[in-house]
Amino acid sequence: MTETQILDAEVVETEEGTELVAVEAGTLFHKNDPLDALEEARRVATGLAQTIKDGGMVDRIDGKDFVKVEGWRTLGSILGVVPREVSMTQIEGGWQATVEAVTLDGRIVGRATSSCTKEEKKRANAPTFELQGMAATRATSRALRGPLGFVMQIAGFQATSAEEMSEAGANADPDAQWDVLPPDAAFAATIHSARWVNAKGKDKILAIALVANKGGGLPAGEKLWLEPGRPDYKQFVQHVCGGVEPPVSGSLDALAGKAFDLTVTLNGQWRNYSISAASPVEA
Repeated sequence: MTETQILDAEVVETEEGTELVAVEAGTLFHKNDPLDALEEARRVATGLAQTIKDGGMVDRIDGKDFVKVEGWRTLGSILGVVPREVSMTQIEGGWQATVEAVTLDGRIVGRATSSCTKEEKKRANAPTFELQGMAATRATSRALRGPLGFVMQIAGFQATSAEEMSEAGANADPDAQWDVLPPDAAFAATIHSARWVNAKGKDKILAIALVANKGGGLPAGEKLWLEPGRPDYKQFVQHVCGGVEPPVSGSLDALAGKAFDLTVTLNGQWRNYSISAASPVEA
């Protein structure tokens, strides 16, 4: 007696009732012809690009767009690929997570392992749940990148996730005392770094300003989120950029070291900033 094994099947309605019809698994796009699959990938990428930008699911780093884990999950949901955490292991100074990318029919199409430790400057005092969460987030993005990265590239984004760039230490914050400048006083500041980012669907400049510590300790640091059209952005263009508005997504590396005066004002829990021309240095 010969046995027939049905690897995949679907129920089809007919005039006589229902039949179980064997079908081929094909690709994530349910296309067996590679050209048909590519065309479907382009169609998905077109809709995905605007959704990710409108949802603020992208970070702009050095003029390139890197998608956050929320964007990778969105793409996975569209194509029926979901992340599944396999393990969370404690390692020296932190945690290591392993995540698989799995189709709805149970096929494993991606797998990745990532870590997060207290050796990272931002997380020197982070609690366990924060370290575990970031390890899982990075592993999730990396696992989904395997089967889905080419779609992200078609959509105009980098195949590397924003979280992986963070793990690699891109645009790491300098050693500084953050948000300690007293309000309503002007301080001589310099630009440590500046770059375009996309936050909540809007292009902004993230500038890190440092104020020297006269006592010789760590400088004071402030993160300036500058949105085009707002007063602080206009002041930044005038006094730091020399009156020339920088093109969106363009490199801002040339601004490093630029001097200006920075004044902090408090609005409830928010720190607002006024930027003016650098005061003359006293002889």
